Amino acid sequence: MTGGQPNRLAAGGRIDRAKPLTFTFNGKAYQGYAGDTIASALLANGIATVNRSFKFHRPRGVMSAGAEETNALLTVGDHSGDLPAVRTTLRALLDGQRVRSPRGFPSAGFDLGRVLDFSYRLWPAGFYNKIFKWPAWHWYEGMVRRAAGLGALPEGEDKYRYFHHNLHCDVLIVGAGPAGLAAALSAMHSGARVLLAEQDHEPGGSLLADHAMLDGLDSDEWVSRTLAALAASENVKLLTSATVSGYYNHNVLTITDRSTPGVRRFWKVRAGEVVLATGAIEQPLVFENNDRPGILLAGAALEYLQRYAVKPADVMAVATNNDFAYRAAFALHDSGVRVPAIVDGRTELDPELVQGAHLRGIPIMSGSVILTTAGKQQLTGISVGKRHGDDPTAVVPCAEIACRGLAMSGGLNPVVHLYSQNRGALRYDSELACFVPAGSGNGMTVAGAANGVFTLSEA
Repeated sequence: MTGGQPNRLAAGGRIDRAKPLTFTFNGKAYQGYAGDTIASALLANGIATVNRSFKFHRPRGVMSAGAEETNALLTVGDHSGDLPAVRTTLRALLDGQRVRSPRGFPSAGFDLGRVLDFSYRLWPAGFYNKIFKWPAWHWYEGMVRRAAGLGALPEGEDKYRYFHHNLHCDVLIVGAGPAGLAAALSAMHSGARVLLAEQDHEPGGSLLADHAMLDGLDSDEWVSRTLAALAASENVKLLTSATVSGYYNHNVLTITDRSTPGVRRFWKVRAGEVVLATGAIEQPLVFENNDRPGILLAGAALEYLQRYAVKPADVMAVATNNDFAYRAAFALHDSGVRVPAIVDGRTELDPELVQGAHLRGIPIMSGSVILTTAGKQQLTGISVGKRHGDDPTAVVPCAEIACRGLAMSGGLNPVVHLYSQNRGALRYDSELACFVPAGSGNGMTVAGAANGVFTLSEA
């Protein structure tokens, strides 16, 4: 515990502890560090409920650590004004930021709108299409928008400055993870004009939360040396906090650049070649009440732990159907988080992973799934069922496990949105159990996890 942040580890992470930052959340002051995102700072301060669901106003907590975040879409204000629906898992924490939940009366922690959840039988899907037609929609519009909105549009003069740029390059690389950085190095040595765009505020991708070895170097050292080499080249331009949002004919791509506070830049890029190194998104598991605060993706738990030195909870179970989540389980245990069980839906497990769990004293419940969860404002426990026979629906309750957090993993799915936007075809890979690009072409190459290559050495 450091600086009044109950979930912050005393050491580790990529944050700068010499640069404390102060921010407010729903009017109360908190502290974070340079290098934090808003979401990591909220978790470090032990804030479980950050928002409310739009229909039944159920409590919502941080679920991911990237662009796939669905819950922590908050209103963020600074000297340039307020912005609604900010994806706080990607937005870097700045000193003096004002963060607030867009839903919840009188607060997100205690919301009277939760009564809608307890009367859910009265509100079937599509009920509003019938009820709110009489006598006129405008009678109800204000109430509905306040209950379900993602925040109010800012009033007054817009203090942000906006710029529009055009740029030509030989190679545009989307994503600065291991595959994207390796591609940038290769293109740089060829003498090509390279533009490298990364939506995170720091390049490195999965290497920022993965203590791996690359070319005989620790991942942090490899990233530092690679970035230093790219920065020393006149042919390479690196954009961070920059989201490539569109892929059009003739290799024209658009980029929304948020790297400068108070400034928004829109880049229209014409590229000779495009490398899509957009990575993969972890899928959640499906079970009853899988939306409680304290339940997050296993990859996100690993990233908050190793990149931001934040433990999502003191006691954290893990549920998975693949090997990836074991890395999170072992890292959580090694950082002092108690892992009461790994619930694995498979019956055939990797002996090395089983041995790793055994050495740490973590029980593995194989052939088991989560049935439901318990808790009001935050997760307090999970119910586990044991599978019987070949029928996937034949599950018998077998255990109740107390925990304050749950890291879940339903496998990885390549991020193929830009690839598909450029008319790229997909194929289903039965081994990976996901859709992957069917091939490259038209000046476009897909690399790394975005191409279904999930091992670091191959990427």
